[in-house]
Amino acid sequence: MRAVWSLWTKPLRERPQGAWLSERHHWLSWILSVETARRHYPRLSLVTDDAGAKILVDGLGLKFDSVSMELNGMEHHDPRWWALGKLYAYRAQQEPFVHVDADVYLWKQLPESLMASPVFAQSPEPIENFSYYPDKFKRLARSGAWIPDELAWSMDTGQPKIAVCCGILGGSDMDLIHHYASNAIRLVEEPPNTGLWLVEEPDNMLVEQYFLAICVEYRRRDILSSVNPPHIAYLFDHEYEPFDPIAARRVGYTHLISRAKQNLYLLDLLERRVRNDFPSLYQRCGHYCSNS
Repeated sequence: MRAVWSLWTKPLRERPQGAWLSERHHWLSWILSVETARRHYPRLSLVTDDAGAKILVDGLGLKFDSVSMELNGMEHHDPRWWALGKLYAYRAQQEPFVHVDADVYLWKQLPESLMASPVFAQSPEPIENFSYYPDKFKRLARSGAWIPDELAWSMDTGQPKIAVCCGILGGSDMDLIHHYASNAIRLVEEPPNTGLWLVEEPDNMLVEQYFLAICVEYRRRDILSSVNPPHIAYLFDHEYEPFDPIAARRVGYTHLISRAKQNLYLLDLLERRVRNDFPSLYQRCGHYCSNS
């Protein structure tokens, strides 16, 4: 199976380090993410733009079997939609794959049973304030937005009541994944919608994570139509398990999310790991950050 990363650089112009404490820690994380996965997956791909390739390949020295400039066409997109780069990367895949976020480190190979699933992801995320998403979509619909069939069904039925954490996302059902990614992109880009998103704050989690759960559940709604209705397989059964040290160590998985990217203790561990395990790339990162 191919392991894939994506980097759309326009959002970084607004905030070069992203959510990280520093830009340097961001690039150290890229090194650790790619190099830990390389131990388990013989084919690595990058979906990016010219600026991303200049940073990751020319600057940091990361090696990929293929580098796609699919994201060069996104120069005029709103950089607040940072998940769009991932959605374009999902849609670009033509064979079973796993997309890995650059803050995810795979110390072990993902279970074969997981990778054989039609769609798989990190973990489910139950929605505490469930009315938030349907209410937002209903406001868009009332304002004349383009709404896919799956979303109209979800607003009518109130299902599903979970989102999907996409620290990893992949699968073998390319038709379903392409359909999901294409319609998620349309939710952002369709002409009636673009102006409405200027009023409604862009919501990356809604379009990437909640809409994925909708698409899969919509396909499952008529069980008689398929012997094996699609489902999402999860590496972790519960939303808290990826951040439970025992559960995470058992499967060999680390995801540094949110405030973890500002935690000095964790960032020191990140730096030491890259320095000890990948010294040449560590030095190259330091050189790049000093000269960029």
